[in-house]
Amino acid sequence: MVWKRAKTGEGEFYYYETVSGEKTWERPETFEEETVMGAVGLVKGYSSSSEEEEEEEEEQQQQQQEQQHGVDISKPLDVRVGYDSEHARFIALFDRYELNPYSSWSLQSRKVQSDPEFYTLLDDETRRELFEDWCTMKLAKAGGDSSASLTGEEEEEEDDDDDEDESLEPVKFHYLSHIVSKSTIKPQTVFSDVKTENKLLFKNFNIDETHPKQEQRQFVSSLLFYYKKKSSKERVEIFKNLLDTKVKHEINNEDQLQQILDQENLPNDAYEIESQLITMEKYIGMHDSLRQLQEDIKYYVVGVRDKTILIKEFLRHMVRSTSQVRSGS
Repeated sequence: MVWKRAKTGEGEFYYYETVSGEKTWERPETFEEETVMGAVGLVKGYSSSSEEEEEEEEEQQQQQQEQQHGVDISKPLDVRVGYDSEHARFIALFDRYELNPYSSWSLQSRKVQSDPEFYTLLDDETRRELFEDWCTMKLAKAGGDSSASLTGEEEEEEDDDDDEDESLEPVKFHYLSHIVSKSTIKPQTVFSDVKTENKLLFKNFNIDETHPKQEQRQFVSSLLFYYKKKSSKERVEIFKNLLDTKVKHEINNEDQLQQILDQENLPNDAYEIESQLITMEKYIGMHDSLRQLQEDIKYYVVGVRDKTILIKEFLRHMVRSTSQVRSGS
């Protein structure tokens, strides 16, 4: 038997047997690493091409291998290669128990450990990676194909919603700070640990394309200081004090904002939570008068869910105060 290694669309390696087509996540005992010879004239340890070019070439090769060996890269990870039914049953737990895609696997796994389906997979690293993939799909959800059959008034309403979504722009470190908030953070955790643990999220959120490597390292290292040295309550207070200190202008009580503030509880859908946060950030001026706050590490010391709750509470108070001033009471 001759085993080869290939990579999924999420960047995960798997192994396939060239004759039978059998696929597995586990490294077969008979698998031997291929020795890839470089071009003539290259000194060992060096390359004539950039790291980005090598990664693109490797990714193209792996996608070709996936297609040649019957791997559908357009499908979610659990139904793409190996252990189809086990992965599918395991991922079904996340929706059944309504896990929080903004949280970390170390916390969310406790909610499903008592279910027998949890033990369909014994490798916790695989469990965590499937959870991260599920989180990414949840957060990347943007309405899907819901507009396919809309006509007339419904189509016009859908177009309006699309225009609103297109105007929503996350703050500079929105996704990178979200990744940190989901990480397993210990006293010795450093940037490389965060990136290794969340390699799928780094890829799916295009972090390397959005932030230079040095900027990633500096931001994550600074944010880790707060997560390691400050308790959750302390970080909440730091964020609330930042809002109280920096957001001084009046908040207009517009219909879109009021609809958000009227909702006592957060939506169940992760995409809706994120949309609420980005909308409220627009109203407090994160892309205008408070643009400089996007560079302030203190703005990122709480996760997306907590930040949405705290800004909503802050805006309710601001809108109430503005209304009282205008009414002269």
